[in-house]
Amino acid sequence: MNQQRTDKTGKPVEVVAGNSLYAIRYEESDVAGFTQYIDNGDERIFFHTEVRPELEGRGLAGTLVDVALHETSAEGKTIVAMCPMVRRWVGKHGEGLTWRAATMEDQQFVMSNL
Repeated sequence: MNQQRTDKTGKPVEVVAGNSLYAIRYEESDVAGFTQYIDNGDERIFFHTEVRPELEGRGLAGTLVDVALHETSAEGKTIVAMCPMVRRWVGKHGEGLTWRAATMEDQQFVMSNL
């Protein structure tokens, strides 16, 4: 699913679901950032989020994670917050979402499936 949003400057961005990731980009341009995940049954482990350094401070990571986590929740999956950005986001905005912090077992699962 693609979702249209804007960055902090009001410039349109698009969040696109891909193969084990969500990406954010400006219209008709390269990827500005992404968040990666691995599904483990009915759980989705978010393990890495990155935004291009020259685009930091525009709210892209927050927008990206917001869309990714709400789509994950809509799919009925539990969010597993391994990535520090995802942990911060759910700590502030995660009300109504089903999530938990990652465990060592989750980290081992991710490492063995990369």
